[in-house]
Amino acid sequence: MVRRPVVCGRLLTVAGDAGDLYLSELQDGRVFEDDVIALLSRLVGEDWVSLDVGANVGLEALALSVLTPRGRVHAFEPVPRTVEHLRQNIARNARGNVEIHPVAVGARTAELEFFDNTEFAAGSHVLDRSEALLRGHLSADRPAEAFIRVHCTTLDEFVSASALSRLDLVKIDAEGYDLDVLAGAVAVLERFRPCVIMEFASFALAMHRSMLPAEALATVRRTFDRVFVVEAGGGHLREIASDSDAFAFLYENANSHPVQDLFCAFDGSPALEAALSGERVHDRVGSLERRVAELEETIEAMAAETAAATADRERAVSERERLEHSLSWRVTAPLRSLHTRMRQRAERERREATANRA
Repeated sequence: MVRRPVVCGRLLTVAGDAGDLYLSELQDGRVFEDDVIALLSRLVGEDWVSLDVGANVGLEALALSVLTPRGRVHAFEPVPRTVEHLRQNIARNARGNVEIHPVAVGARTAELEFFDNTEFAAGSHVLDRSEALLRGHLSADRPAEAFIRVHCTTLDEFVSASALSRLDLVKIDAEGYDLDVLAGAVAVLERFRPCVIMEFASFALAMHRSMLPAEALATVRRTFDRVFVVEAGGGHLREIASDSDAFAFLYENANSHPVQDLFCAFDGSPALEAALSGERVHDRVGSLERRVAELEETIEAMAAETAAATADRERAVSERERLEHSLSWRVTAPLRSLHTRMRQRAERERREATANRA
């Protein structure tokens, strides 16, 4: 299956397995901008170095590549079938600043059991520590070849081995394994203080990792100075600044928005300032839009009043014209003339009396 969406202003070619639900969201020649890509478009600098953990077929890696022409993107994807699509998509779109790493990323170096979801590649996930209920369901429903072994590294080991001297962004979409990725990046986070955009899905945390969502969110809040929800419909940020905010987010995630993304950052980091600057611009634009809407309402009300006054004036003129052509108007014309002369005479006498007194 091949789709040609417009992403970050570029017409891209993105291929994957036939029938993959992930690709069904893309339409040829149409702009595709999910909430994460919308946030990246406002946030990322042209020379940023980024890690895309859980790259799938490469849609967000391609977006990052376009946004960082003088930077570098490292894309991690462990499923061999999906890796091949990822390689082809990077090559088809001539994105020379993307480097592919066919491994999983987690808390330790290991060989992991992995479920390869052929119907929805973005839903493939690690099975280590998953709930027995999930394992039983998958074993009864999927063929044996859907269960594979993949090599897993850590971001600390990767960065050390690669001798990276800069890191600005880590994007994590690991289907519940996201906290394991952070656990294997302690040194990286301390050294580079990058911003992190990570998926948060209560169901995946509970079923894939046997982890309570409240514990997962508490870990994220302990790790970073500032944590924000990436809002649907534009990728704007809502801060989780208090326990009440955290409770509201967990309730929302469990009941109405089961898959959301978090933007996490450290105080004083350029990424945080860039994000907050973008939000300030958004707030100013929103304020101006509301003011324009208020002015438009005022103008509409004034136009309605003017139209009503014009209609009243036109009715009065029409009524006078109708009256002036009526029989009664012609019959009473002499009386109106006499009344006018008498009024004029009275006015002359009043002026003469005033002059004589002076």
